[in-house]
Amino acid sequence: MNNVYLKLYEKNRAFLCARQRLKKTVYLADKIATGAIFVLYAAVCCFAFFRAEDTPSDAVRLIALPAFCLALTSLLRLIFNEKRPYERGITPLYEKSRKGRSFPSRHLSSAAVIAGICFFYLPVLGCVAAALACVLFYTRFACGWHFPRDLLCGTLLGAACALPAFFL
Repeated sequence: MNNVYLKLYEKNRAFLCARQRLKKTVYLADKIATGAIFVLYAAVCCFAFFRAEDTPSDAVRLIALPAFCLALTSLLRLIFNEKRPYERGITPLYEKSRKGRSFPSRHLSSAAVIAGICFFYLPVLGCVAAALACVLFYTRFACGWHFPRDLLCGTLLGAACALPAFFL
């Protein structure tokens, strides 16, 4: 495990543990951001399917790209089966029992592909989704559930999967 990561994580953890309200807020922010991204995805789907110029490309953008991203992320998690930070000796902010399959982060890849699709249809929603993805990036690191590389790779994978939306 990287010493820089360990020092940064432990410093962040100590800061949050000394502030119980903030610690609870981090956990709550993770749950709210996850739910809000789902709501944004549902909203952009409704917007696209109920507008006047509904096209077959919309189905590819809204269904096929996120499904491909989820499948690819899941496949990579099976192939690499990387341990989570709490399996490598750190004390997580909140306990989780899941083992392995940390790389890449499925939450971040999903959030990034949804943000990209939102940017295509409604840029304001894309900005909101991107901000929520940033919240997820921090909370998943702060809780000790993923290494930063898991989160970064998940984000890049989701963004790459969203890119074809702009060319269809």
